[in-house]
Amino acid sequence: MRLFIGIATPPDSAILALLDELARAEQSQPGIKAVPAENLHVTLRFLGEVREEKVQAIIAALETALAHERSFDLQIGQPGSFANALWLQASAPGLAGMAKRLDQALSTIGFEPERRPYRPHVTLARLQPIFLFDVLGWLERHEQHEPYVLRVDQVHLYRSVPVPGGVRYESVYTLHLADPAVSQAAIRAAT
Repeated sequence: MRLFIGIATPPDSAILALLDELARAEQSQPGIKAVPAENLHVTLRFLGEVREEKVQAIIAALETALAHERSFDLQIGQPGSFANALWLQASAPGLAGMAKRLDQALSTIGFEPERRPYRPHVTLARLQPIFLFDVLGWLERHEQHEPYVLRVDQVHLYRSVPVPGGVRYESVYTLHLADPAVSQAAIRAAT
């Protein structure tokens, strides 16, 4: 099964409008494929094809790496592109540290460490090697995209499930992050 660890990013109305624009472009401009709103996420660590018997070890590594993580605010903001995707930047204090701790924990169970720098983002559309879509024009039109903030209190181990016309991401396991207010109350109660 094809797996990754990520954070769900339910879209706000502005992102839904961007997805709608990209879906319309998909109808008239070959080489672009909008991501379904229910698939939007920030990847913390891509795992690739994994044997089912390794899933429990991955869950244990996820729990170990993020055991002390608290819920946090994630900002979804500026648009950008890779050669094969259009995306919105994602940022939060400590996000890169989470990805690094995951990478380290996963390396103890046989996953190769990630060599590329961590660039958190929410993919809005995928681009084929040959496409007619005006990427620079799209980036210029949306450079003033209003960022939005969402509260993150869960991290998921996702499985990619092939469906007609694409994939659906299904949560195999959910790690609930501690609420800082509840954690502080528990500390005060214990003292």
